[in-house]
Amino acid sequence: MVRKGLEPSVSADLISNYLAWEVIENREWVFRNALAFQSELGLSFWDASILAAAVTGGVEELWSEDFQDGRTYHGVRIVNPFKD
Repeated sequence: MVRKGLEPSVSADLISNYLAWEVIENREWVFRNALAFQSELGLSFWDASILAAAVTGGVEELWSEDFQDGRTYHGVRIVNPFKD
């Protein structure tokens, strides 16, 4: 962000907000769920991995343009932030 013109202090403030987010490690159960979601839902492994991490983290809403907007997968509702 600094290379794009933001002051280092502004950049640090923006980034520090992310430190409050829970990190979901790609552990065995996330990997296994991703494989299951890939097979069950016909997702790419990358998308299935994102969904598996969201499910593991108890996420209710996932913003993505790569999933079907409004659909719910295993309790995670998809929102396309670019939809009109």
